[in-house]
Amino acid sequence: MLRFISFMLGKPYETCKSCETLKQQLEISNMEKRDLMNTILNIVRPQTFESSPVELEHVKPKFTLWSKRRAVLEESEKVKTRIIKDSPNVAKTDDEISKLEQELGVEGESNAG
Repeated sequence: MLRFISFMLGKPYETCKSCETLKQQLEISNMEKRDLMNTILNIVRPQTFESSPVELEHVKPKFTLWSKRRAVLEESEKVKTRIIKDSPNVAKTDDEISKLEQELGVEGESNAG
């Protein structure tokens, strides 16, 4: 309002020296606050480092699911073969089975039907 009145009277508006001093002190105070805030934020904020990108080679797994399954099946077949090989009554011919049936006095299903 004072500026408008001084403009109407044709006198230039001049601010007092104390007002200029207060403005300068306010600017200094604001700059100090800004610097202090930046310093605090830099301390609190974790530092991040960017490294150059590294290409990863595709490594093929040594065993796939199928190869593991195949290994388990092979092992079970080995166990079955060992059982059959070690068993005295398994994998005998029909002649041997019919002789055993005659010794025991039992008729086999293959002879009955």
